Amino acid sequence: MISVVVPVYNVAQYLPDCVKSIFAQNVTDMEVILVDDGSTDNSGALCDQYVKKYSIVKVIHQKNAGLSAARNTGIEAAKGEFITFVDSDDMLADGFISTALELAKTYQADFIAFSHVRCEVETQWPMKCPSQSEDCKPRVYDERVQKMQKFLIGTEIGTTAWAKVYRRELFETIRYPVGKYHEDVFTTYKVVDKANRVVTISQVGYLYRKSPNSITTSGFSEKRLDSIQGKKEQLAFIRAHYPSLNKEAETGVIYACNQCLMLMAKAGYKNKAVLDEFQQLYRNYGKSYLNAPVSKKGKALARVAMLDIKLAYRLFEIIL
Repeated sequence: MISVVVPVYNVAQYLPDCVKSIFAQNVTDMEVILVDDGSTDNSGALCDQYVKKYSIVKVIHQKNAGLSAARNTGIEAAKGEFITFVDSDDMLADGFISTALELAKTYQADFIAFSHVRCEVETQWPMKCPSQSEDCKPRVYDERVQKMQKFLIGTEIGTTAWAKVYRRELFETIRYPVGKYHEDVFTTYKVVDKANRVVTISQVGYLYRKSPNSITTSGFSEKRLDSIQGKKEQLAFIRAHYPSLNKEAETGVIYACNQCLMLMAKAGYKNKAVLDEFQQLYRNYGKSYLNAPVSKKGKALARVAMLDIKLAYRLFEIIL
């Protein structure tokens, strides 16, 4: 059985399409866990309607505690051998779950990662996914350094919790950090580390709707800096357990710094302590980033920031 965990918070407009996409998976051995995280709109009532209509749906109402807490509640309630997470304003692509379970059985995998597509928030179910332009043969990784390297590079195993199916036992001692933005940054690498065999496939399994209220599309707030903390924790873990991948982890720190610095400049946010920390991070790890296969724009920013973080900030103020 697979447990589908759906954290729900004020998404009455989008939840029906999300649920439709889950039931369209054509999988019988499945439970759907809707975790209503203290919604103030009609989302909680919708969840209760689904429970009455479908025997495989379970709803848990809790006080608002954030996405991490809702996912953790779902993990603790899950009974399936496998588990997957779906954000309640997104949708699953046809065949996601059945393909994942088939791959898990064929390759004895306990972590399966799919591709995803971004779509406009107004997109409704059903949505036709773009045709696959490349061979969708699965790739299997069971050598520990290789699978962690694939995660750090990010081309096949992304950081997000969604678009993946996990053997539930991987979360036996792992939970999402309550109160943190970019909670996946703090968590997914730990799951990859525990997985004995990872399978990736380029097949689109997840439809990400670009909500104006999501972390990735909203403007800057100090909570954005959680991504830096998460990347620093990743780096400390890699240094302790995968020292040959230090440069890949250092590159991740600078990537997060670039993203935050751009948002800070666009928002006009200035904090001397934050900029001083960024300056030190760029000088410590910038060379790894410059030697990595990253964008020319990112490298140009890193070069300037390594010399003078204030100058890099001012350049972004002008550009943005």
